[in-house]
Amino acid sequence: MKVLCSMPGKTGDILWSLPTCRAIADAAEEPVDLLLSHQYGNVSLRKLIEGAPYISQTYADPLWSVQDTAPLSPSRPREMIRPDSQGIGPGAPYDKTIHLGYETWPLSLLPADIYVRATASWGSPLPEIDLDTPWLLQPVSPEEPFTGDEFGQSVY
Repeated sequence: MKVLCSMPGKTGDILWSLPTCRAIADAAEEPVDLLLSHQYGNVSLRKLIEGAPYISQTYADPLWSVQDTAPLSPSRPREMIRPDSQGIGPGAPYDKTIHLGYETWPLSLLPADIYVRATASWGSPLPEIDLDTPWLLQPVSPEEPFTGDEFGQSVY
């Protein structure tokens, strides 16, 4: 099942939404795509997130501009399918789109609030979120040392 998750938030909100993305990917039985607003979907963050086995691709929508309000608005992208493309990700359209941005103040801790809203959108129970297992694991390969060049900067 092809699933697109969307998150308008800043870096912290995006990172706290990842355990729910992992639960959704488990339920869908394949990695999900993640759509971010252009203000917060910088290349470095997207590359970091794409290292997670439950994320297929991340995208920053250049037309999704959020206002720095609390909560961020608009919490959903205005259009999911662009008339000049096949959709957000390769092989779109998606079987399900789950919006992870909160539209009111969270009623509980942010990762739990995101999960509860995603479960309601999913339509059936999702696997429980697991906050004890790291949700960002970057495999380190001795054959490919990190230089920073991947992100347009050198660490040397």
